[in-house]
Amino acid sequence: MKHLVTMQDVRDIAEAAERHAAAWENRDTSTATGEAEAFDHLAHAVGALERLTSTADALRGPLAEALVAHQTDNADTLTAVWDEAVGDREYGFDPEGGVQ
Repeated sequence: MKHLVTMQDVRDIAEAAERHAAAWENRDTSTATGEAEAFDHLAHAVGALERLTSTADALRGPLAEALVAHQTDNADTLTAVWDEAVGDREYGFDPEGGVQ
């Protein structure tokens, strides 16, 4: 079964990215071990940011779809109200004959 992405996933990945980025920023490369650990944290920070982007996109997709559906429903409702109140009247400028 496919895992459904949640906001908690976004928070968890962002925390991991922050933790690894902080370790990179506070790196001690005075020893070979320290340098290796620093670059390991850098690789993990970059990887976490890539996962964060992907996870945010996966979460945004269904939310954006729901928003578009809602906006479409609202537009349909407004169109129905307009059609009932105004009908098929035409307003505006007719390029052939001037003002209608």
